[in-house]
Amino acid sequence: MSKPTLRYYWEVQPAEPVMVRDLRVTPEARTLIMRLLGRTWVWQRPRTLLIEHREMRQRIPIVDATRQAQWVAFGVILGLGTVLAILFYLLRGHRDN
Repeated sequence: MSKPTLRYYWEVQPAEPVMVRDLRVTPEARTLIMRLLGRTWVWQRPRTLLIEHREMRQRIPIVDATRQAQWVAFGVILGLGTVLAILFYLLRGHRDN
């Protein structure tokens, strides 16, 4: 029996370009594709906007505010949990003596 293998790869996928006056705007997403046991899981997140005007090309990064808020919340919970664990340990340790 063959061992199931996990295959995954990242790729940058452009969406359909949009014309805004004389600007061509193309959103790009970073995509993670994972395959395991005949199943495929796709996760996308916004990455940049490609702005083209005549000969000029500019990439504008997309700031994912939700992701930043999640990391801040994770850090606060982890920090608060650590402080509470230390306080609990110290208060419990003094009571046993």
